Amino acid sequence: DDDDDDDDDAAPKTPKKQKPLMVRAALGQNVEKTPVWLFRQAGRHLPEYREYKDTVGRNFLEMLQHPEDVAECTLQPLRRYPLDAAILFSDILVIPQAVGMSVTMPGGVGIQVPHPVTTPEDLTNYDLSTDKAMANLSHVLESVSLIKSKMGEEGFGATPLIGFSAAPFTLLFYMVGGSSKKNPTAGVDFLKKYPDEGKKLLKDLTDIVLEYLVAQVERGADIIQVFEAMGMMIAEEDFLEYELGCLEYLGTELRKR
Repeated sequence: DDDDDDDDDAAPKTPKKQKPLMVRAALGQNVEKTPVWLFRQAGRHLPEYREYKDTVGRNFLEMLQHPEDVAECTLQPLRRYPLDAAILFSDILVIPQAVGMSVTMPGGVGIQVPHPVTTPEDLTNYDLSTDKAMANLSHVLESVSLIKSKMGEEGFGATPLIGFSAAPFTLLFYMVGGSSKKNPTAGVDFLKKYPDEGKKLLKDLTDIVLEYLVAQVERGADIIQVFEAMGMMIAEEDFLEYELGCLEYLGTELRKR
């Protein structure tokens, strides 16, 4: 019977391609070594970064508005070091910028929000709608697409790209405090003084963060991170009351999407 030989003649199964080291580590799988990547990827320690920055004549915040700058600065460390991932060259305060807040980098003191929110009434000066924020973040998403394209062109196509956003409380902290040093209690103070408006602000920011991260994945980001950079500025009980639910929501919705 000819059918008896079907199994013998079947083509061998192609081995399943293994996910990149960084992705497997992010998934919590056992890995053969600890993956390495550089936070902010390109920085002041790279002479090629400093040279490029001087050549284009733009400061850090200005470079973030130009996808070609973002792609170049994202790729520079990959060319120099044997890294296991690239990370989007960006900043956690692009979302406050996207809702209309001024963000500055005066030099020597870090990035600041010079005109922070002090009362709920101040929030009426800004457009916290997700659609408006996403429109104003289009240059970041264009950058992600360009980075993935250039990574492929330069032989880094198998290297994962990490996208990211600040967490909702960290965004609120800067929006009402202005900087990481001047007003360390401003974030929690605002939430306790204006609990309803504070929770509404966190909800609006959470919605923006969700769409922002989803859009990064759609454009090619392989891993996404949520940075609670100012997590040390909120006590555990306040974190549980105000912020944990936002992070849980992000985790749940991102997995659904």
